[in-house]
Amino acid sequence: MQKRRGDLPMCIIRPAIINTSYSEPFPGWLDSIAAAAAMFLFVGLGIIKEIKGNSNIIGDTIPVDVVVANIIVATAFNIKKSGLPIYHVGSSDRNPITWEKAKNIVTEFWNSNPSISRVGKSDLVYS
Repeated sequence: MQKRRGDLPMCIIRPAIINTSYSEPFPGWLDSIAAAAAMFLFVGLGIIKEIKGNSNIIGDTIPVDVVVANIIVATAFNIKKSGLPIYHVGSSDRNPITWEKAKNIVTEFWNSNPSISRVGKSDLVYS
């Protein structure tokens, strides 16, 4: 990329696992059901009850609106620069959250705000 870009200013944004929005356009917004957002949705609807994994590991998810804001800021910051900086956008460095804590947040939300589409209570066990 560096050889072919010529004089075009460029930077690379490497997000962690992109998740639902924090606040924009509204909290919880998503445009596709994929990755962690899909897991949280299916846990919330009571479809997924068990996942193989270690609940004490940090799940480095980042809200989509935070990723978008980083793209805009990095683009503006690098518009007149000649290098090719790489930015990693994640949450685990300053605001780590384990999969267990994420599960607790998700199940508490869905059980307090049940969907008419749910098939059962929101709960999840890691095995």
